[in-house]
Amino acid sequence: MPHLCGTAKDGNKQPDYGGWIKFVGRVKYAEILSSKGVVLLWLVVMLLSAVAIPRLNFDGNMRSLSVATDKLHDNEQLMRQVWGNMRSSALLFAQGNTLDEALQVNDKIVNTVLHTNPAVNVVSLAALLPASDTQRRSRVLWRQFWDKHGALLTARLARAGAMYGFSAQAFTPFFNWLGQEVQPVSLGDWQQTGMADIISSLMVKDGLKDGGGVALISLIDEFELTADMINRLETIDNAVVVAPGVFSQQLSRELEHDFSSFIYMAFAMVVAVLVCWYRSWRHVILALLPMISGLLFMLGCMGWLGINFNLFNVIATILIIGLGVD
Repeated sequence: MPHLCGTAKDGNKQPDYGGWIKFVGRVKYAEILSSKGVVLLWLVVMLLSAVAIPRLNFDGNMRSLSVATDKLHDNEQLMRQVWGNMRSSALLFAQGNTLDEALQVNDKIVNTVLHTNPAVNVVSLAALLPASDTQRRSRVLWRQFWDKHGALLTARLARAGAMYGFSAQAFTPFFNWLGQEVQPVSLGDWQQTGMADIISSLMVKDGLKDGGGVALISLIDEFELTADMINRLETIDNAVVVAPGVFSQQLSRELEHDFSSFIYMAFAMVVAVLVCWYRSWRHVILALLPMISGLLFMLGCMGWLGINFNLFNVIATILIIGLGVD
């Protein structure tokens, strides 16, 4: 601004510029670049910049920091077509000291997800291997249902079978099987059926538990993971939600919080140093003007152009504060 405003000495003497500037000088050059005009222009730019600051967003998506070629995009598209969009899958971890504890947490996770949105497609062991308490409740409910409706269903099936030529004893083995005591399903039962690889892919050792533990993985599409669902899942003990979108949101909130804290602390330290150096509020304000102007201008341009803050361009504020004060 001092270079633009000029000084009061030799106010009628115009600089010897050539070309376009000399032409401007003929049409009252001093009036166009007067101190009042420059200050007014500066105020307008700062006002426009301040208006755009609320448009700023903090992007915590780590993928936006990487450079992806067209070939890489094509390969990722091919992977999604063959294996599904696994990169957008949310991982729901059920932790436990034992397998049965992890299964209990896993049942709560799946029930919470389906209660929030029954249309969600969940890939989980809950349907194949429920916890022992869940299996026990299911057996009790089945016994109550069969004791109440078993005789009626048997009679209806016998009448319907007779219409198609079945004998009265044709369904006796089936009804005897239904009347037997159901044995609980264990992990070994599924491993004997040849599904050991599928089950092991959704089961990992939990190194965070004291003495080791088990963690079960359930998968859902990240786009179906709503804020309400996340809040409900967070109320379940030993349940952990891991998703790129959730991580990006958390990183964005932390980045915004740390950025604001850094600006306030850096500004306070700069003001303290300037006060100790100049010992004059007038000189302190004049020294702060370039820094504040540069910072507002940068934030305003980012807001108007739709440029988000990320882990890298936050460093630019350090340069602006330091160089602006210098």
